[in-house]
Amino acid sequence: MAGLWETTFIVHAVGTVVVGILVFVCRLGTCDLGKWMGPLVHLPGGVLSVLIVYMVARSIPAVGVAPATTAIIVGQVLTAAAIDHLGLLGVARIPFSWYHMAGTFLMAGGAFLLLKK
Repeated sequence: MAGLWETTFIVHAVGTVVVGILVFVCRLGTCDLGKWMGPLVHLPGGVLSVLIVYMVARSIPAVGVAPATTAIIVGQVLTAAAIDHLGLLGVARIPFSWYHMAGTFLMAGGAFLLLKK
């Protein structure tokens, strides 16, 4: 059985092959490599994805699939809300309202209830 780092490597290697096929064979993107290396803001995403896949694979045996998945979703929603609120990465600024706050707390509460044993 492969370890966590090996599993993380396999996940990213397979993903790279699939995206490569989609971009180069199916022509679902631009093949201009010069444009790919434009703003370097997307590069930390590669590092973060390795850490995320590793931490997910590590946490699922400890807490279970449902709580780990819920925590991932809550984290993604909070990150997306911060990006929207601050208008980062060139997106239109969408202020974080009390409705957003209530929804986030409800999701976090659901994650807490899933973690209860």
